[in-house]
Amino acid sequence: MKLFKNVQKIAVLDINHGAHIISKKLKENGYDAVAVAVYGKASEELKISISKKYNIKVTDDESVVYDSDIVISPIHLSPENKYKKIATENKKKIITHHEAVAKILETDENIKKIEKIKNKKVIEVTGTLGKTSTVFLYAQIASYEMEVLTNTTRGIEIWRFGFPQTVSKKTSISPSHIPEVLDKVFKSGLDPDVFVFEISLGLTGLADLNIITSLLPEYKIAGNTLGSTDAKLKFIDFIKNEITEQKRYKNKNEITIIADEEQKKYIEQKIQDTKQDEKQNKKQNKKQNKKRFRIVTFDKNPNNYKEIPDNCKEIISNCKENNLNDLSCYNIFPLKSNCEENEKGNEKENGSGNILVVNLPDDSFSIDLQNDFALKSYEIAFAAAITAAFETGIGKEHIIKSIEKFCGIPGRMKEINEKGIIILDNSGSGVNKTSCLYGIEYICNKYCNNDKYCKSNKYHYNDKYCNNDKYCKSNKYRYNDKYCNNDKYFNSNEYRYNDKYSNGDKYYNNNKYRNNNNEIDYEKTVFLIIGEEEENVCEGFSPENVSEVVEKTKSVFKNHYIIYVGKRFENIKNKETDKRIDKKIDKKIDKKTNVNFEKTMKKALKNAKSKAKKGDIILSFVKCFR
Repeated sequence: MKLFKNVQKIAVLDINHGAHIISKKLKENGYDAVAVAVYGKASEELKISISKKYNIKVTDDESVVYDSDIVISPIHLSPENKYKKIATENKKKIITHHEAVAKILETDENIKKIEKIKNKKVIEVTGTLGKTSTVFLYAQIASYEMEVLTNTTRGIEIWRFGFPQTVSKKTSISPSHIPEVLDKVFKSGLDPDVFVFEISLGLTGLADLNIITSLLPEYKIAGNTLGSTDAKLKFIDFIKNEITEQKRYKNKNEITIIADEEQKKYIEQKIQDTKQDEKQNKKQNKKQNKKRFRIVTFDKNPNNYKEIPDNCKEIISNCKENNLNDLSCYNIFPLKSNCEENEKGNEKENGSGNILVVNLPDDSFSIDLQNDFALKSYEIAFAAAITAAFETGIGKEHIIKSIEKFCGIPGRMKEINEKGIIILDNSGSGVNKTSCLYGIEYICNKYCNNDKYCKSNKYHYNDKYCNNDKYCKSNKYRYNDKYCNNDKYFNSNEYRYNDKYSNGDKYYNNNKYRNNNNEIDYEKTVFLIIGEEEENVCEGFSPENVSEVVEKTKSVFKNHYIIYVGKRFENIKNKETDKRIDKKIDKKIDKKTNVNFEKTMKKALKNAKSKAKKGDIILSFVKCFR
């Protein structure tokens, strides 16, 4: 079956985002496809290397676009890019990488991938926030019943019984890499039951289950000419048009989309727009596509929950601050049970600090959560992954088992204790200003119990580390002996934090360490590692956003060191002293400016660890691929 009618020559734009992979697949299907380097930065050595490896032509010659019958471009490429501009001015048909990949996988006769995946579950995940975490959680849950293959920013992994095994670390979440991922999987002899793909800026329309974790915050791409929401929802056009005429969808009349209830309106509007297009096609006697969309939502509105499980009702009624604002659901939402006292004035024993409530039409239950990750950073992932698990028939017992043992994901608000040094690892491709500011808030609330950040804040975690029986004597996942006032462990453990977290005046209940400027006079040091390893890691981490996070850190912590990462921050100035960073002395922090620079996240982390002492805190906020 031919992918395109009356087409032979194809120009595939942007080797930075997989044009060479698409070109290779098109060549295997009999087309004259050429990969085009569109940014003018690719060296001859690089082009020759790619050409030899993939057995295709790689060029930056504009004539390839002039001579093409069709042009395939990444959705984010600016219309002002000269190659795309040539295609537009010469009225070439332009389709996206997402659409091209779906066509390739539907009709790839060379390796017959469609025969291998047609009876499998295929799930695609996109969104502004929470993509990797959603895939991770879903795979962990589903792998107790099925073998799950995932492709995320973590790499290609095969999941069995709740644990992943790395197949390949060299991968990408751009849609163009999906055919290459499948090549690697099938060549390795794996035969998973479920394929889950994290995809940037939209979906291909190929999947049985399409998960949109978030559409907000909205941002502009393609030279500020296209909104990110429009890009993510463009797959609906693919489905309603020619893709669904291919064989995978022959007997599939319903397409399922999982999305946030608050953002459902955008999806419904897009579907409505396609219906208007259908009416126009009907007038022109064009063939109609009768696919139907089913939208399943998770709801984050705290006022929309139906019922609280019996074992949680007392928590809500007795707690002074029950924190329902953390709601994240398909009636799935977290509650904090770390209330200081109930209405009777008695401390309530109730296990760990956080509980996840799962409320279904015919059932409701709660799950105890671990305490070593930032809860708010995972609220979307919990809701989306559990919703997907129920939609794919996973049993309740495996959902509970997986969520109970979940301890966070490295690079996504994962808290680590290394010999008494607290590290908040939030370095990865998904880092943004919002997550960094929340990370600062999280650390303040958890480790610096002062009025400004803890007493009135809904995210405070004070009871976890205090001398409080309710967190030390009842919970099966407790961390009591390490932090609580227990002679057996507390007075002998080399990593004990008795003075810092126990019921002593030195740090915890005494404001003398908080100065008049509301800075935290925390005698230990907070190291902030921030920046980007490369500008092309997703949408990058702009100097303006980095500056906001840095200023927030300075305003909160009196004793701070800033370590910048990335070329764009090499010559950044410290506003207090207006002193330029000196590359020659960047191996040691300048004591006057408290500023340093490193080229990579790993080097910056090593630098900070070499200077940090027991009780210090390291905030790792670097945009990078892990």
